[in-house]
Order: sequence, then C-alpha cells, then structure tokens
Amino acid sequence: MRPIAAVMGLTGKGARRAMAAIAVAMTVAVLATGCVMLPGRVADPTAPPRATDGASARPGGLSAPGPAAVAAAKRDLAGLAVDRGGASAAYDRAAFGEPWADVDGNGCDTRNDVLRRDLRGVAVRAGTCRVSRGVLIDPYDGERVAFVSGAATSELVQIDHVVSLSYAWRHGAEAWTAARRLAFANDPRDLVAVSERMNDVKGPFGPGQWLPPSATGRCVFVVRWVAVMAEYGLTVHPGDRAAVERVLPTC
Repeated sequence: MRPIAAVMGLTGKGARRAMAAIAVAMTVAVLATGCVMLPGRVADPTAPPRATDGASARPGGLSAPGPAAVAAAKRDLAGLAVDRGGASAAYDRAAFGEPWADVDGNGCDTRNDVLRRDLRGVAVRAGTCRVSRGVLIDPYDGERVAFVSGAATSELVQIDHVVSLSYAWRHGAEAWTAARRLAFANDPRDLVAVSERMNDVKGPFGPGQWLPPSATGRCVFVVRWVAVMAEYGLTVHPGDRAAVERVLPTC
C-alpha cells in the first residue's frame, strides 16, 4: 500500500506537514468522542471472522462446531446423569453472587468482557473497560444489531447464560459453594452476547423446551450447552437429553 503522502502527491516538508496534520486530526477525533477502537478487532462489521480449532467461523462468542466438537458433545452427553431436576429451595439469582462481577481480576466487569469478545468493530470509553459501541451478529439466529451504550439502547444487546442459572440450580448448583456459583455465573464459556429479543424467547429453558430458529444456531447452542453441563457435572433432564440427541446428528 502506498504512503498517504505519496497518494496525495506530497514530498519533503509538505509531506511531513500533511502527515502531522492528519495525526492531530485523528487525536482530536478520539478525544472528542471519548472512544478508542480496540486493536486487533475486526473494524469492518461485514468482514468474516477467522475459523480456529477446526470450527467454522461464526460471529459472536460461539462458533459453528466442527466434527471433533460434535463428537465430544456426544461423549459428554452420554456421561451426564439423567435427572428431572429439583431443589429444596426456590431459585434466587442472589445465590449466584453479584451480577457480572470481575471474577478474573482484570479490572473489567464480566458483561463488558463478553461484549469486547463477541462484538465486531468494538469501541470502548477512553481509560475504561466500558464498551461504547459495536456490532453484534447474533449466534442463534444471525440477526445484526448495532450496539450503542446508553440508558435506552444498552439492553438491545444482552448476555445469555447458555446453561441458565435457574436450570443449573435445579440440576446440582444448589449444593455448590457460593464461590463456585459465582464462578459459574461469570464463566465466559457459559456466556454469549445475543439480541434482546433472542434472550427473551430463550429465557431459562434447556434444549428440550427451546432451540434456536436456525440449523447452525441449534448446533452452536447444543454443543456449548453440553460442554458446560459436563464441565460442571450438572444433571440433565431426560427431555433435554432427547432434544440434544436429535440435534447432534444434523451438525
């Protein structure tokens, strides 16, 4: 790629003055907006992400699973104890600790950690971890959502617990320590940025009661759901197990 000054037809002192002016203008723009584009992120919201670890690339925190991931899900599912679920006490969100706590100690709350991971073209408030804007491609249905931080707009992009906290509570988490429940609630492997609409329709359900509308989204969801269930040793409702068994052969 040719230098900007060369494209403009400038040389010598003229080129240096032009480049200095451009640098000043860029600095003023950043200061005026209070936002900084994160390095290493995909600045073009239409550019496809790169595939890694044998998985097909898919925007967001979840990737379309490859054959190895599907095979692992089948093994993990077979190892889950089947139980209709239940708890001696009603589910209470407070049992899982402070929402979006900074459990990894990086100075950023979990919500903004996930937004920075899952959105494209991310900008953050200068000197903070707060994501000010970005673009979400919902991993469940492919909907594109422009995210802008604000009282009336932030909720357009929400963070979904792939295995919901209430499901986990009924299938083993009630017996956990408070520290383990806090870790689960903020584990990035169980979290993904989704649209407000998709989070509302998914709710607390497992795959026996809800599946994403797209074929790829269904594979994305059930493979991650099983992985989290196995990682935490949760029991599985027979209806959820049957639903996953129907989906996995299509992936």
